[in-house]
Order: sequence, then C-alpha cells, then structure tokens
Amino acid sequence: MNSISQDPPHPHESSSPSPISLIPFENLAIVFQFVFQTDEFNCHTRLDLAIVCRKWRDTIYSHPRFWTNYCCSTYSTTFVKRSTELVPQLQRWFERAGALPLTLKLTMTPALPTPEELPALTSFLIQTTRWHSLHLRLVAGPETGYTDTWIWLDSLFSAVGAVLKEEGSSPWETLQKLEIEARDVRLQEFTRLPFARLAPNLRELKISLRQIPNAYRLVEGFVNPKELRRLEIDALINWKDDILPTFYYRTLAQAANLETLKVSDYGRGPAFFLFNFSETVPSFPVPNLTLTTLAIHDNRATRNCLQNLSLPSLTSLTLVSSKAEFRHHSSPSLAVTVKRLIARSDCKIKHVRLEDLDAARVYADLQPFIRLLTIVESLELLPSLNTRYLLFLLRIMSHETLDANPILPNLISFSVHWGSPMTQETKEVFTNFVEHPAR
Repeated sequence: MNSISQDPPHPHESSSPSPISLIPFENLAIVFQFVFQTDEFNCHTRLDLAIVCRKWRDTIYSHPRFWTNYCCSTYSTTFVKRSTELVPQLQRWFERAGALPLTLKLTMTPALPTPEELPALTSFLIQTTRWHSLHLRLVAGPETGYTDTWIWLDSLFSAVGAVLKEEGSSPWETLQKLEIEARDVRLQEFTRLPFARLAPNLRELKISLRQIPNAYRLVEGFVNPKELRRLEIDALINWKDDILPTFYYRTLAQAANLETLKVSDYGRGPAFFLFNFSETVPSFPVPNLTLTTLAIHDNRATRNCLQNLSLPSLTSLTLVSSKAEFRHHSSPSLAVTVKRLIARSDCKIKHVRLEDLDAARVYADLQPFIRLLTIVESLELLPSLNTRYLLFLLRIMSHETLDANPILPNLISFSVHWGSPMTQETKEVFTNFVEHPAR
C-alpha cells in the first residue's frame, strides 16, 4: 500500500500550537510595543522578531507605529554603499510607517559627504515632510581629521530654506526635536543657524560643535522661543560685545515654556560688557516661570546674569568652572550670586552639580556656597582637586571646620570624583560626612 509522504515540519513549528501563538494579534502588538519602547532605535530587534514565525511577521509589518524610528550609520567610504543603498533603505523602512511622524538618527563619517551623494540624501530629508525628530551626527574619519567647513549641513539648511521660499512653508514644519552632533565641525564666520524659519515648531534643540565663531547667530533667527522646551548648546562660543547677556535674557524672557537650558561654552564669556537693557528686556529681574534645569559655565558674565533672573521653578543647577580667574573686585562670589538668585526666585534648588573645581575656589567660594544649600537633596562634585583640598572640602561639609549649624541637612545623594588614591584618612572623613547625625 502506497502512502503519500509529507514534508517534515519546520524545526520551529510543532503539531500542537504553543501558548504564545494563541495570543490575539492586538495583544501581541501591545507586547511588541513595550519591547520596542525599551530600545526604540534598535532596528534589528524588529527584523529579528519578524522572522520568528508568520504571525509575528504579519503583526509587526501590519502596524505602522513599529516603523516610525530608524537608526543607521554609514561607515563605508565607497560611493556605492553610501549613496545607492542608504536612501532606498530609508524609503523602504519609512513607507511602512504610513502617515505617522518619523524619527531618524543618522551617523555619517567622514564628516564631509561627497558631492555625488549629497543630492539623494538631501532630497530625501526635505521631501519627507513628516519628521518629528532628526538626529544628525557627523564624525570625521581618520583619513579626514578635523573638518573646518559646514558644507553638508549648510547645503541641507539651504535646501530647506529654498523650499520654504518657493512653497511658502517649510518641509520641517512638523519637526519638534533636532539634534546636531558634529564635534569635528567648526562653523564658518558667515554660516547662519536659521532654525526659527526652517523648523518653527521645535520643542527640543541640541547642537554640539567644535566652535561657533560668530555668537550673533545665536540671537538672530536662531530658534522660535514660543514652543521651545529644551535647549542645549555645546561649543566653544566666541561671545562678542553684549551677546552673552542678550542671549540669556532674551531666551529666558521669550521662551515661556522652556524647561531645560544647558550651555557649555567653555568659559569664554567676556569679563565685562556694555549692555543696553531696554532693548532686550523691559525690567529686572528677568522672569521665566517654567525653567527647572539650568547648566552653564561659571564666570563673571554668567554670574552677573544669574543675579538678574527670577526662576521660581528651578530645581537643578549645574555650574562648570571656567579657567578664567575671578580677581576683579566687582565679581560677585558664587555664594552671593546664588543667594540673590534664590531670593529673587524663591526657588527650591534640590540638585546641584559642580564641575572642574579648582583649589582656589574651594577656599574662596565653596564654604559659604555650601551653607546656602539647606534643601539640596543631591550634590555631585567633579573636582580637579588633590587629596588635601578634597579632605578640606569634606571636613567643611561634615562640620569639622564650621560651627554646629546644619549643613546639607536634607542631602540624600552625594557623589564626588577625584583621581587620587583613597587613603585611610580620606575614607574616615568621607564616612564621617555621610554618617553625620545632621543628615
């Protein structure tokens, strides 16, 4: 008797259904949503899960929200892989997202794409009009070193501006988050940063460059303050004239919804400036009711600005010491500056971070400053101190060199970093500070 042979079952399949295969499509999609949220930019996770079985594949491919985020890097120096494969790959991925907002994280190296590959990538970025978030990272390869030009990004912004001029609206109208990370790029003097026109609805803007030689670009059409929630700038900024106070006062006065402001300008603020207050702000102190996090370099110019601010919602303050010395008698001390800020704001600063502390300021500034932090819950110190000054600082905070008034009575978290080996004396002083009965 002849019998008809059947193909052997797939190694991953079974004659009896597994419990997970009985989960409805809708519930399975919810599970995948949680998986993708934990690592939203790991594109391989989607593809790996899609090959498990047909049901998982159909679930993933039929839900557009699983295809709204994409992260890629182009490390090849050949034109074929970078130009002919990248853009079609982006198009195929985002086509599955339907009409949902899109997020792209793109890393390119070397930092200067060739003229042949610029048109395809630039056209894709301006023809796709559903951008929610763009993260553009340019990295100089070993064969190129530092890049002293702004060619690729300048070309991209020019193309967006051309569309805006021709059609009356920007292709980046929906863009809410923009990150530009190009530590190997130095802006040219004439380069503009016209995000106020190109992306008028930005809520978060973060730019990281090697240098911004013309600080006027940060106040002339830089960003629309009305929608801004978060602003971060990391670059060596060449502040001129009164641009530094103009930038801070105008940004804080006009950005009524701003929650986070971080400016790492590497302490190059001017020591003195002539400032026309009436042209920038109507009166002092300059208020901002929503700012909760402020991180800036500590120098004479920023201290003068801090004294004239009212930030009632401020809870986190980071000060990075600059290398400039505070020798002029008109420079307010750190304690006086923060005391005036707190008095004018009635703010509750609970998190303080001090970076690049030097020995001179331990004696001059920190002792009275620490006594102001009566409600601080988290203190982080990143000093460039030797063991001697570190011990002095810890003794200050553990009352060994001060009176019995409480210091940091509400402190919950304390973090300190130093490069010297921890001696037995350091351990004892640190333990006394942590276990002090006042805390």
